[in-house]
Amino acid sequence: MKTIVHTLLVSSFLLASCGAGQAVPTRPFSFGQNNNQSGGQSSGNFNPTRTPSVEQPPTSDGDRIGLPAATDFVAVPVEMQVPASAEGEQPVYIYLFTHTEDHINHELSEERYTRLAPVVADLAADHPDSGLVWTIEFMGADAQTVAERDPTTGVASMLRDYADQGYIDFGYHAHHEPTYMNRPQDLLDESSTWAELVEALDPWVSCEKDPLRGGCVASDGGGLLAVEDDFGPVQVVSGYSLEEGDVGITGGAGRHALLHHLPDYMVAFGFSDHSPASRAADFDALVNQLMDILTPTSANSEGLFWMDDALRLNDAAAVDSLGMLNLDNGVDSVQQTMETIERDHTQVMNAGFASKWIYTAQGSLSPTQYAYAHPDSPELPPESINPPKVIEKNYQANIAALDYLVTDFLASNPGSSFIGSEELLALAAPASYWQVTNAELDAIARWLLQEWGAQPSAYASDGVEFYSLRDATGLLAGALAENAGRGLFPAEQQLTTFYGPLAAVAPAEGLTLSVTEVYQIADQINRILAAGEDPWQVTPGNILPGSFMVSGSEINASQALYAMALVYASSHAGTPVDSVPLPTTQPVPGTYALLDGLGCWDCYDSAWSLKPATLH
Repeated sequence: MKTIVHTLLVSSFLLASCGAGQAVPTRPFSFGQNNNQSGGQSSGNFNPTRTPSVEQPPTSDGDRIGLPAATDFVAVPVEMQVPASAEGEQPVYIYLFTHTEDHINHELSEERYTRLAPVVADLAADHPDSGLVWTIEFMGADAQTVAERDPTTGVASMLRDYADQGYIDFGYHAHHEPTYMNRPQDLLDESSTWAELVEALDPWVSCEKDPLRGGCVASDGGGLLAVEDDFGPVQVVSGYSLEEGDVGITGGAGRHALLHHLPDYMVAFGFSDHSPASRAADFDALVNQLMDILTPTSANSEGLFWMDDALRLNDAAAVDSLGMLNLDNGVDSVQQTMETIERDHTQVMNAGFASKWIYTAQGSLSPTQYAYAHPDSPELPPESINPPKVIEKNYQANIAALDYLVTDFLASNPGSSFIGSEELLALAAPASYWQVTNAELDAIARWLLQEWGAQPSAYASDGVEFYSLRDATGLLAGALAENAGRGLFPAEQQLTTFYGPLAAVAPAEGLTLSVTEVYQIADQINRILAAGEDPWQVTPGNILPGSFMVSGSEINASQALYAMALVYASSHAGTPVDSVPLPTTQPVPGTYALLDGLGCWDCYDSAWSLKPATLH
């Protein structure tokens, strides 16, 4: 059983200025002095198997909590509650998907749908408890060509019909859009502003492009809009990275650009977003470290996490026990993987199905690579196409592997199933998750305080659910802004999404804030977040600042979060503090160093958005 990770696992990946990692005390945490100036270290081991100590304080004024006048405060530690079903083998959820990736070699590419969609539908109908659904991720260019050929082939109509029956979902895979050499983000670099990132990514996922030479030929009707127009709702997005030659994870600006056209966007792929061959040698090690941090209990999967307010499924990234399940490799390979994966954790596995390598010779250029390099004669040359016998063998490998998973693996593993985007989101974020009570927020505040070191903790928790630093900031600001001047906290808040901070600001040193100043910061944050993003604009109003001015001094956003956590927790306990000595804390959690190593450009905001995903 994994425990909460309090420090990054390899110190070489830490920001040079971050100092020691955080530790969790096993005794009450006293704020009689500024304990965290030295990094918040304490002795003892954190026990994740005990019941969380989330106490319900007395209520007053109906459903609100009053503020007593006491001043001394001792915070009770919050402890992680292990899920009730932690014993024995945990469920495996299989996400079956295809990156289509070919809008040129029509017959070869479309044969994947005519051969395999009926197989999926028959297996799903025969095994309704399997949850079998196939997510087909088109890029805009091939969504258009399949739809345009429908009067002759009937392929688009067939896929839409199966989607209506619940056997197929549609997604959008941006990476192979025309072309690798002609796309707006090629003009970006690490110094590009938020607005420049959004302005480059926004048209890329929405405009209609020249299918062989790239470049927008119409302002809309392409990209994910083509998938929605020709097939149906886009339920997952992947391949939405900034760079062709590197991993290029897209952060908050990318999410914002997507929301312009896909306002309900909440499911995406994770590490890597596309997995290009040229990724850094330490990529797998960095992913392993990050996912160890984001997998604190048996209900958290190494293949699933939250970043930038989207639920992320790891693509082809290797984790200690788990890589992408590849049905192209056939039943023996798939069976071996399923028999050897670790089962002490819930697992969410991406399962690649019906890839381009069914008909394209392994080691040759992919169809899109060849087409974009040869726009005057884009069809694959004969030597790049598998012989008919090999193509048939590859189809049978996919069919046999899928049949094994549905009929054998699931039958011997009750609780495991296939899963689609909507079902995955419902399991990870049911309606109750978005409602946070004042007692739960108290636990979140105490968690932040007990985990605080030279940098903020990687995420927050109330002992049961997990929240990002950004979640905690919004909730605490909402509570304290509501409370300011009235001595009352809201009984419950709605968890909301926003952006930022976009910049890392050095910490103020030796500064103490009054409670009134903390309330003023909370009011300022609350007003910013209330600005929202409706209607959509390139630079939204709800971006959390990287710093705040207080009595002529600048404090960073993490210091503001610490101050709000202390004021809320002490007030909630009935022993409110009069002032807050600020720790000299770094502006980002240690996970930022890992994201930076993975190729995420200036992902301060993404580090603030990270949290484990729990399957309920």
